[in-house]
Amino acid sequence: MNPERKQRYMDYKYGNEVLAPRVLERLFEKIDKYEQRVGKDCSEFSSKEALAYFTLNNDRSLSVITNKYSILSDYADWCLNNGLLRDGKNHYLEINMDALKKCVNKEKMKKSILTRREVLDGIENLQNPRDKFIILAIFEIGVKRHFEDIRNIKLSDFDDNNKLNLGNRTVTVTDKLHQLAKEADGVMEYIYTNQKVYTLIDSEYVVKYVANIRSGDSDEGKKLMMIIRRLLIYLGWDNIIPRDLALSGMLHMIRAYAKYYKVQPVTVVKDKRIYKKICDQYDVKTYYTVFLNQYGALLTSE
Repeated sequence: MNPERKQRYMDYKYGNEVLAPRVLERLFEKIDKYEQRVGKDCSEFSSKEALAYFTLNNDRSLSVITNKYSILSDYADWCLNNGLLRDGKNHYLEINMDALKKCVNKEKMKKSILTRREVLDGIENLQNPRDKFIILAIFEIGVKRHFEDIRNIKLSDFDDNNKLNLGNRTVTVTDKLHQLAKEADGVMEYIYTNQKVYTLIDSEYVVKYVANIRSGDSDEGKKLMMIIRRLLIYLGWDNIIPRDLALSGMLHMIRAYAKYYKVQPVTVVKDKRIYKKICDQYDVKTYYTVFLNQYGALLTSE
């Protein structure tokens, strides 16, 4: 609804701020059907209508919901300042964080989290050491946008105490991951699910590929993303993305600290010293209150 109004807003935002390409268009395109149902532009939604929309999306992440809320509230504010709201109110401002939390599909969120035992059992169904290494590495050290950490690991980056030098940080990994790195580095053949065997291209990195990769970090990242996606589907984890796997590992580490210190997992997150260690391991910079808001419901025993 009101495409001219939305276009004016987008022209204003793109002209004054640096935003991801089509981030506004995608949201407005998705919300159009709900606008038609309630018979009004999303800038004029009541708080009840806005919350109903957030719930209908079945998002499993609070951060996704808060991002949508932020955009829509800003849009409503722009409309208000330009005299376009009939009742002269931005009803998004009536919504608080507790209300947004209730819009999260908690069951969907829980299904996206794996225990360490599930990960270890899962990778046993993979034939190739490289694939096992990739999945467990994401669980133990996290994931970046282009998978730089995992792509650039060399066997020489490990020391005898399972410390792994990733360049920007040093992390502690398990014997299992170190052993898989050794196996993957020493194997030059790759077996596909159809049992065809292909030769891997020799390189100094643990993660080796069957075919040549075009130059450029993003291209290598895309290739590894395709490999990971294929592995997750093969393992029956269709609803899981790499970030979920990394979050699963982070939650496991929190629970492990809680068990060691005989405290609740929430207490571990609130401990600045311990929480920093966990964040450094996974190279995340999420303030503890934000982490608890987003994932506090997942801090239960495995």
